[in-house]
Amino acid sequence: MSLLLGAIIILLILWILGVSKWIILSVIFAGMFILVAGTTVFFVVTNIMMIGAKRVEAHYSRTEKNYWGSLDRVFYIIDGEEYPNMFPGEVAFKDILYKQEKSVMVVFTKGRRVFDRNAELCSRIGLVLGIIMTGIGVYLAAGIYFI
Repeated sequence: MSLLLGAIIILLILWILGVSKWIILSVIFAGMFILVAGTTVFFVVTNIMMIGAKRVEAHYSRTEKNYWGSLDRVFYIIDGEEYPNMFPGEVAFKDILYKQEKSVMVVFTKGRRVFDRNAELCSRIGLVLGIIMTGIGVYLAAGIYFI
């Protein structure tokens, strides 16, 4: 939030100093493009991690508060060992998604990382949407800068 507030203040100062609106809009567009491209790279990496992975049966173990954020970490037991899920736990449907008596199929990577169904789905959909949004950004950038 403070980062966004700082960016708004900087943009207002630039506008007051008489910097062209096109330059300010270009900076905003470039910032948004960098965020989308960075997110796309994240989803590319998570999908690459899942390429050689195998599906295994796992049991929900526990949920614990994450020390660096407000989202919980979910742990699964695979072959007697406990592993954290790569993505944070879901907030909305905890009681439905995480039941100890129910076994679930998870993606277990060679690097001993776990992706549950929600993490796998988010990764796959995020990759597709990220590629689409990055493509749109490149198309718009080409249209703006090379006209």
